[in-house]
Amino acid sequence: MKDMKIAAKKMGRMFETFGCEILTDYISKDKVRAFEKLDLGTRVLKVKRRSSGLTGSGVANRCHQNVGLLVENFGGRHIMGFALHHFSSGIGMVWHSIWVTAEGVAVDPTLHTNDMETLLTGEEKNEITYTDFIPVTERSDYVDVYGENFLVMNDVKTSGVIVIKNKTEATPRLERVQRNVEKRIPLKDFTKQSIYEVITKRFLDKVGRGEDIREKYVRSLEQEGGGFLRPSPCTNKHLVFGEMGKQYGDTPYLSLVEAT
Repeated sequence: MKDMKIAAKKMGRMFETFGCEILTDYISKDKVRAFEKLDLGTRVLKVKRRSSGLTGSGVANRCHQNVGLLVENFGGRHIMGFALHHFSSGIGMVWHSIWVTAEGVAVDPTLHTNDMETLLTGEEKNEITYTDFIPVTERSDYVDVYGENFLVMNDVKTSGVIVIKNKTEATPRLERVQRNVEKRIPLKDFTKQSIYEVITKRFLDKVGRGEDIREKYVRSLEQEGGGFLRPSPCTNKHLVFGEMGKQYGDTPYLSLVEAT
């Protein structure tokens, strides 16, 4: 547990831009202190959301699993960080994953909930074309990093930061914030340890699981679901996992299966 806390303390910003446009005025001066406490800085990347093909159809609310599938099958990098959302009461921060392709370009392959619903009804409509994103860390060696979803209030100096309970929501919408408050953290007490949980390889080794980290990682992806609604335009195969894969038959781990 101590190793995990130390690892959380070391979490910081990534300086790579992955071919994205940089937004330098996204975070207002009154909120800068909260971002500095997490060593996030105030530079926000405008990450393109794919709108076509297999890699533009990732199941909503399964961003970590979707990116894991892409990296396992096609290579590239799994970058974790915060997707940002502007609300009238502050900035919502949602722990999120994006995919950096083998060519070094960042894309968001996961559908927004609204876009997923229209695609399932046969429509082709992508309302949100970019994800505002701050990269934090790269998922490597199949070791996990968990980040809380939280809201940096406009009056953060007095109201602090609200940590949101419900991690299944695509965004911490304001009408749900009050009933989903897990804790309110005063700005003076806001630290990396209050937001990040890092499961380190050293920790896993200590509990005797270091020899099968990848196997457990793959199994966790399968259990948590994830996948893509469109087949590949090149191979006509789906990339599916977990419960979603049952409609295509009994498929092995990380498999591409023929579209039906």
